[in-house]
Amino acid sequence: MRAITIIGFACLAIASCAAPEDQNQGYCRLSCANTTLAAADFKIGSKSAGSVTYQCTGNEALRMQASWLITADSKIVDGSSVNVERSGIGFHLFVGNNSNYSIVTPESEWCSDACGLASVTVDGKCNVDADSVYTLELQSGAARSDQVKFTLSKPE
Repeated sequence: MRAITIIGFACLAIASCAAPEDQNQGYCRLSCANTTLAAADFKIGSKSAGSVTYQCTGNEALRMQASWLITADSKIVDGSSVNVERSGIGFHLFVGNNSNYSIVTPESEWCSDACGLASVTVDGKCNVDADSVYTLELQSGAARSDQVKFTLSKPE
């Protein structure tokens, strides 16, 4: 009886991992073991707000997260091309306009997940004398993302 219970549990665990994405409540597996670069016709569109401002209170570091959806026109529905999310697309991250930051997301996770979402987290340093501005962009192959801009406003 115990062997049947263990086998049943193992089958349940395997089935839940293999369940379609919508049955896993938005869970999209990230696996960057076999990444590829985006083809020239891929699109990398920002899922984050175009420009976000944070209010600093001192010299603290603030955590900022940006995400992009990687898609390609590859499916024809009713005679029209439809964007399809692309998983396992590796990318490079560019942080511009400021050198006082650290990238939190490990490079081993720089790829799109099973739903085509590529996300990065960056810690930006507040400055007490001036606003700090960070722009984040992804590039994979010939495809380059929309720019996401974060402003860390100096303390009032």
